[in-house]
Amino acid sequence: MRKFVDLHLAPKLKDENQVRQLIVRAIELDYRRIGISAPPRTNKRYIQKLREDADLNVDLVSRVDITCTTPKSLLKALRQVRRRFEVVAVTCLTKSVARQAAKDHRVDLVNFPYTDLKRRFFDKAEAELASGSYCALELDMNPLLTLPANRLVPLLRTLRQEVRIAEKFDVKIVLSSGVNDVSLMRHP
Repeated sequence: MRKFVDLHLAPKLKDENQVRQLIVRAIELDYRRIGISAPPRTNKRYIQKLREDADLNVDLVSRVDITCTTPKSLLKALRQVRRRFEVVAVTCLTKSVARQAAKDHRVDLVNFPYTDLKRRFFDKAEAELASGSYCALELDMNPLLTLPANRLVPLLRTLRQEVRIAEKFDVKIVLSSGVNDVSLMRHP
């Protein structure tokens, strides 16, 4: 039996009912491992509590999403979170942050904003840096389900280009849901 993983569930962590619903729905959809996105200041006890609550035949992966505007602030954030989380994802808002994240071995996933296509910086230089540091490009499915058609078509064109570049440079591509609502979850 194949094991499927969704590394990006993004519930509001203060709403325990929503977190529980997303975990239960992921189990129903045959995911064996799920990543719950947490803010950088989340303590280990809260993550451990989530693991104990999620003991329903699913492996819970702790994940942190870092959003920075300068490489210096990114490096500082990485020093603070690397040992506390299993997966470190960086949302790149500037090209300099994208370059720093792609070459840093502490970063597991890089992703880019879906609402502003001018802020998607995954190009050949970025792919070359990412392939050297074993960093993966993360693509969330949530925008593909929620964006209106007039914004979806340009996004799909951009994603197609990014996938081609990633394949050319042997950069791993991770498809995640990125959902915060049970109704948006899909089978793998």
